[in-house]
Amino acid sequence: MNSEQRTAVECIVAGTSGAAPFLLHGPPGTGKTVTIVEAILQLVKKNPSNRILVCAHSNTAVDNVACLLLKYTKTSFLRLNSASRKSPPKCLEEVGISGKLGAEVLISYRILLCTLNLVSNYNLSFITHTIIDEAAQASEPSCLIPKSQNLILSGDFKQLGPVIISDDAKQYGLGVSLMERLKNTCPLYAKNNKKYIVMLKKNYRSDADIIKLPNLLFYDGELEARAETDLISRTNILYKDKPCRAIVFHGVLSTEKKVGDPPSFCNRDELIYIKKYVTKLLNTHGVKEEDIGIIATYSSQVVLIKEWVQKHHLNIDVETVDAFQGQEKRVILISTVRGQGKQRTNVKLGFITDEKRFNVALTRAKAKVVVIGNPLSLSTDPLWNKYITTCRKYGTYYGLTETSSDEDELAAVIKKISLK
Repeated sequence: MNSEQRTAVECIVAGTSGAAPFLLHGPPGTGKTVTIVEAILQLVKKNPSNRILVCAHSNTAVDNVACLLLKYTKTSFLRLNSASRKSPPKCLEEVGISGKLGAEVLISYRILLCTLNLVSNYNLSFITHTIIDEAAQASEPSCLIPKSQNLILSGDFKQLGPVIISDDAKQYGLGVSLMERLKNTCPLYAKNNKKYIVMLKKNYRSDADIIKLPNLLFYDGELEARAETDLISRTNILYKDKPCRAIVFHGVLSTEKKVGDPPSFCNRDELIYIKKYVTKLLNTHGVKEEDIGIIATYSSQVVLIKEWVQKHHLNIDVETVDAFQGQEKRVILISTVRGQGKQRTNVKLGFITDEKRFNVALTRAKAKVVVIGNPLSLSTDPLWNKYITTCRKYGTYYGLTETSSDEDELAAVIKKISLK
């Protein structure tokens, strides 16, 4: 463990925050889950009477912690599942259980894990420590369901927060997680007050190029790139005779189309380039289908890309930004979708300009990020303009230029694509 991880574990075990929640701020790829598991193991070791409850807003997040616990401890623990859950991971079958259990049974386990929504189904008054993982994605009321003497909130409030449907609820602050509210409004959580908050700073996931922009924009330049070098990071998948960097922008004179009810956006022009890059990647030495992830900013574009992926029986994950949070891939292709042709003024980009969504999209990749979009439209947004400008600086901007019409290149691309 690195110094920040050790500090976090020591503070959690010592209970330095007292009655106040302890915040573990874990930016992408910094080993947050490993830190949580180590803290759990140390709490179990410290005091036989300690009983730890691990929660998260989603089954996936809870399962991630449970799978890591299986790897590192022989201490008995129980993964509580809802009776309606159809297919828990096979690796957790032996420690998983559904249905009602009394406190006399539950107290015999040192560690319990479940979703936040399931907590109220059980009498857990004996719990001494509650750890909520991905706490920045959980609503504040849901974080208040579990009750214990010690509360640890682990997550990244610089990424996407709770999913709130009601506009009125958002207006009154329900879209802000408990973790984010405490960080932004409570003096106890001022920077470097390690009794109450520790930020993990060493990124073990991504190439330095990939985290550089999010680091400067959202993390005050404090992240350190510690990932092992991946050959594909410096491989130019378009032009083998030219050096490359880990981030790429490909400009397309694309036009969005509104479809469906409720309305969403898709962009067939960008699909053509997604096909191009997938084909190129699969012809690159060492890149497998499962190494590639495709992010589209709108669900209709996800459907469009998935149809092509499934038609060719490709094992490639295609999801929205929100659905990809918490995941990682060696290579990420991003279809930004929004584009209004040659229009440069009064451009409407919708929620793709959201800082947290931008941060999540760029930080899913280990080795390479390829963004496909209309630069005339995207450049009107400060965040996307910084990404495009950075790619120009690195010499990794391709496609549409100020003088090109894009039609000739588009025709050439369609002709070269082998997966029609």
